[in-house]
Amino acid sequence: ATDGSTQIEGSYYTYDPQDHEFSPDGDEDPEVTNRSYEPNVTISKEIQATDVENQFDITLTVKTDEAIEVSTKAIVLVIDVSTSMDYCASCGQFYGHAHWCENQDQTRLDAAKEAAKDFLADYAQGAEGAARYVSVIAYSDASGGHWSKGATAVVQDWVDVSSGNALYTINEEIDNIDSYTDRNGTNTDAGLEAAEDQLQERDVQNIDNKFLLLLTDGEPNRSTGDELDWRAGYVLPDGYPQDNYRGESYTNPARRAMYIRNELDTEFYSISYTAGSSVSGWMKSFSDLCVTADNGDDLSIAF
Repeated sequence: ATDGSTQIEGSYYTYDPQDHEFSPDGDEDPEVTNRSYEPNVTISKEIQATDVENQFDITLTVKTDEAIEVSTKAIVLVIDVSTSMDYCASCGQFYGHAHWCENQDQTRLDAAKEAAKDFLADYAQGAEGAARYVSVIAYSDASGGHWSKGATAVVQDWVDVSSGNALYTINEEIDNIDSYTDRNGTNTDAGLEAAEDQLQERDVQNIDNKFLLLLTDGEPNRSTGDELDWRAGYVLPDGYPQDNYRGESYTNPARRAMYIRNELDTEFYSISYTAGSSVSGWMKSFSDLCVTADNGDDLSIAF
């Protein structure tokens, strides 16, 4: 076998940008600087021999000489606290557990709380001097009529979690999120109505980077009963599957989502948590991105 160091000498082919191919006549300068775009980027490459024939260690380093701007952001978390969120996060059962269930102490809502707190810790840590605003909404529906404003509560008004003890405070509120409302059905319409109001608050209305994250574990079965006017921006998304999701409990949240995206300039994300393919398909129709989670471990990744 040939020694690794001798393999490089005389046979180190490099990329020639003029001919767009690798050849011995290519540029052998280990450092290439891109000056075509801002910010300026310097790319350094280094190749070293190893003790194994035809194997080399290649190190590629990319640097920029311009500071990357970190912008202020705002996110509202809209979390389903209906009674089905008390089901087991692992096996999905309420009374008893499946024989294979390995985590019988964690409910879906417990998993949602932990995932939300982990997400906010990362969100705050990435601020690097910029503000990171958060608001939290809990939604369900009180027992009673099909059309109501629901059992919805602003668990946390807008707060900047990038400094001070705000993150500790909001974590306490999330831990107690199930104590803020009556808990029964799933009125996603009411939850998104509350999010609309929050996103129009003076604290955040002039922020360019606004986000909404909706988390639910089942189909919506209640509505506010509001008549949403398409002329104001409450439109159904293109290609909305009306044959499958025609009731107001479905169409109103979809209309509100499009209003939030288009009129309030907010990116709309959703997590379909053990909700099944039908609900996931509905949520994907009006979300910028919808991800699914089948258990507590999946949920932490989805966030």
